[in-house]
Amino acid sequence: MTAVTAAVPVKDADRRAQVIGKLEQIASIKPDEVAKSAKTIFHQMVVGRNVIQGEHVIVTIGAHDEKAPKKFLEKWQAWVVIMGSILAGVLALFALQKIGQIQAAKEQLKTALEYEKADKDELKKKYERLDTDHRNQHEIDLMKHSSRRLISHQLLVLEDAFNSHTINDPAPVLEILGTNATGPIHQGRDLIRKVLKPENGQGKPGTVRILLLDPTCDAMRDRMEKEEDKVGRILAEMNASLYLLADIRDRVGASAFANLELRMHKEPPDRSLLMLDVGASMDPPINKGVIVENMYPHDPKIPGNEPGIAGESNIYKPIRGQSEQRYHENRVRFGKLWHDAKPMSLPNGAFHFPVELLLRGKPLTR
Repeated sequence: MTAVTAAVPVKDADRRAQVIGKLEQIASIKPDEVAKSAKTIFHQMVVGRNVIQGEHVIVTIGAHDEKAPKKFLEKWQAWVVIMGSILAGVLALFALQKIGQIQAAKEQLKTALEYEKADKDELKKKYERLDTDHRNQHEIDLMKHSSRRLISHQLLVLEDAFNSHTINDPAPVLEILGTNATGPIHQGRDLIRKVLKPENGQGKPGTVRILLLDPTCDAMRDRMEKEEDKVGRILAEMNASLYLLADIRDRVGASAFANLELRMHKEPPDRSLLMLDVGASMDPPINKGVIVENMYPHDPKIPGNEPGIAGESNIYKPIRGQSEQRYHENRVRFGKLWHDAKPMSLPNGAFHFPVELLLRGKPLTR
């Protein structure tokens, strides 16, 4: 009865009127039946937020349109959305961080590869410089250890350069300058034969050009005095050189020997030269290869110098620096002497004392 008689807010008055109207419709006047009917009505109706409990009815009239607040577990969908968004953001940040790390790793790898390439290039350059220095030092040491009799060691330098020729290289060119060149022709006759006629057909037939001092000129007489030759030794050596050339012709054949040219000049000699692949007598020159130079000493009284013969010996190649300058000086020197010199031809067959024939103004005939 409290539910229908107590004071309630205005907004719940209509609801209470409806409940009272239902109770007034009870027709019975017996207390037990009335109570039972009222209980049934209150069981069927929900007033506000409370329902009838047991036999004592307590009804609280409240706003019907108010909704009870949802509990924490009833909001799970919203929490899932929120947590999903947070997780997605975290994953996105993590992915961006990973992408940044990958890009940084790529840049570091690229930089490392560039440094590695630079190191390899620098190492290659150092190796090439060391190799060049080693070879040059080897040649210098070779000369130092052969300061008295140079010819054999000088020829080793030329033979080493000759042996490095391949079948695809141009034909070799051997050029010799000397007073009589007996030593180079005698000790180098095997090299001369190989240049003119390659062994086993390997390589291209080359050219040999030999430039000697004319035995009839004043420069030869001066040379004999400087070397204190009172018995005709130098002229005898000249004879030996011409005989050696005739022997080479006999061994390689006339066709191959046609590529050997002999000339005689009249300039005072100041050096001997052995040159391979320089082409000093050619126009234009080859400008590669190697030059072995033996400068004749000006003062025979210097210890270790023979009178006008054994002087300073050097190896020159067309590389930058002092070596290049001396290389071109020797090349030009040989070229000028060659173009001003007189061509000579050896007679066919055997011949005797060719120098004496030249001294008498006769040709080198049988």
